Amino acid sequence: MLLVFLFLIPLVLQAVPVGDKDAYVVGSVLVVCYLAAANLLNRRFPELMAVANVIVISFIILGFMWLLPYRIQTFILIMYLLIPVLMSSVFLPLRFTVVVILLNLGGLIFTITNNPALQGAEIILGSVAFYVIFSSLIVLVTDHRNCLEGDRRAELAEQEERLRLYFEEANDWIFTLDANGIISAVNRAMCQDTGYTAAELVGQSPLMFLDVEMRQKAREPLQQILTGLTVQRLELPVPTKDGRILWVDIKGVIFQENGRVTGTFHIARDITEFKRIQAALQEQSEQLEELVAQRTAELQHTTQRLQTILNSSPDIILFLSPDGRVRICNPASTDFFGDESGIREKKLAELAASPVQSQIIHTVIQSIVADKQPQRLVTVARRQDGVLRDLDMMLAVVQEGEEVTGIVASIRDISALKEVERMKDQFVASVSHELRTPLTNMKLYHDLLQRNPQKQVIYLEYLGRSIDDMHMLIENLLCLSYLDQQLTDLSLDSLPLAATVAEWVQATQSLTESKGVHLGWHPCGCNVKVAANASLLRQAFFVLLHNAIAYIPSGGSVVVSAELAQVSDQPGVSLHVSDTGPGITPEDLPHIFDRFYRGQAALDFGVPGTGLGLAIAQEIIQRHNGRITVKTVLGEGSTFTIWLPVLGDLPNRPTF
Repeated sequence: MLLVFLFLIPLVLQAVPVGDKDAYVVGSVLVVCYLAAANLLNRRFPELMAVANVIVISFIILGFMWLLPYRIQTFILIMYLLIPVLMSSVFLPLRFTVVVILLNLGGLIFTITNNPALQGAEIILGSVAFYVIFSSLIVLVTDHRNCLEGDRRAELAEQEERLRLYFEEANDWIFTLDANGIISAVNRAMCQDTGYTAAELVGQSPLMFLDVEMRQKAREPLQQILTGLTVQRLELPVPTKDGRILWVDIKGVIFQENGRVTGTFHIARDITEFKRIQAALQEQSEQLEELVAQRTAELQHTTQRLQTILNSSPDIILFLSPDGRVRICNPASTDFFGDESGIREKKLAELAASPVQSQIIHTVIQSIVADKQPQRLVTVARRQDGVLRDLDMMLAVVQEGEEVTGIVASIRDISALKEVERMKDQFVASVSHELRTPLTNMKLYHDLLQRNPQKQVIYLEYLGRSIDDMHMLIENLLCLSYLDQQLTDLSLDSLPLAATVAEWVQATQSLTESKGVHLGWHPCGCNVKVAANASLLRQAFFVLLHNAIAYIPSGGSVVVSAELAQVSDQPGVSLHVSDTGPGITPEDLPHIFDRFYRGQAALDFGVPGTGLGLAIAQEIIQRHNGRITVKTVLGEGSTFTIWLPVLGDLPNRPTF
């Protein structure tokens, strides 16, 4: 194109003086085309364009020298001188533009002074002044443009320096990839952290520095970003040269030109410590979850155990609100007070048997809420069947910090203990009374013996009887004590009942004959056996037999009989001891098996005793899994019956 333009200049210059309009137009169009092409050339190859413009300007000046012999207008002449100035101001340094201006100015003055057609003061001064002014404006504009361009270049250089410093001094990794995904630049931090030099990294694919598994994971995001798709971020473990593993968080941007990816820019931040903390937190979280699960299981187990304890506890356990209302109750409480709905939300004080007891409970609840100290009290409450029972209450507060959130009430029915205590007091009183009589007699006859030694035979006989009574009382007490504590040897043997009872009856014949009482024995006719302790069973039998003999007058009769019987579908044998005595009064009948109880007949007949015989007999028979009962008709006599289970099944048994 430069050759075309060089050929065009003489054509246009020749067309001017000869008036060839077509050549002038064609030349002008080609000049415009040249300027457009020069603009594109300047964008792509600015250095080459500067050389081309120097050549063009030189040819224009030579063309100007070639026009000197011709008659041309001053205006056109000045325009042709200004064209090189404009071109040099655009494409060449300012000093070169000044040289062109001075050369053209000299040429203009030389042309005007040597061309007769252009001489004249106005023409000379006007043309030269116009050229100087216009050229000066071009120089000023060019200088201003160069100053602005210099400032822009300085600012750009400063920014480039800042970017370079950031690139080199950044703590994060910074690297760039070309369009093929090859590393084109790395910063110092990346080299220091990985242990590789820049020469070892540049020119390599970043995938080459990853292990096989991570290489497959990173390949797809790399291909996406190289094809223009945005990848927000990527976390990868990167092996270093010395074998360490560094976790990095990579972010990147895409460089594009005309819709084509020319490269990528990436920043990678070392998140190894973050990953370590994250792993530690994850481990702690898993441990915490495990501990929570374990603690939950323990709490569930504890709750189940507590629930089992509450459900199986024989004591009444209630959880109360701070004002004493029942919130939670266990099965024992419903067994005592009735249905749960009947006691829930009721105040504990309302369950007391009397207003006085209710007020005491209310006062105690207020006291423990205020003092936060457990308290114990004994009260009386009415069971659901209407029976009054003695209760031992233990009340304690439940706290959350300093706040009382509830009250736990543990209530035990101590009616049996109260009864035992009453029986103990009665027992002590009865024993004291029973011991006082023989001791008093012994003391009395001892004094009489000292005063009247001549009657010692009589007094010694009375002393012997008192000693025997005391001995019997102590033996009976010991027997009852052993039975109560289950210290008595209860080794059971197979005992033929008919033969054994016959021996016992025979042993009593002398006693009945001395009192004038008839004693009869009627066996059942069956050879049955019972599991029994012969010594204890004999003791129980003799209690019944001796009582029968003691309470009938002379001429009466005592009959001992046996028969097969079953109780609650269990086969057994009944041993009856019947007498023709006075019978037992209705008032005495409920108490004859009570300890130390002696009925009205004992007082009427003056029968000595301790009131323990029937109690001992009942304990012995119950220990043999049997029962002892009594039937009586006042004024006609009584029948005491011992029932015992037999060994083996017996057909055709009558029902007892």
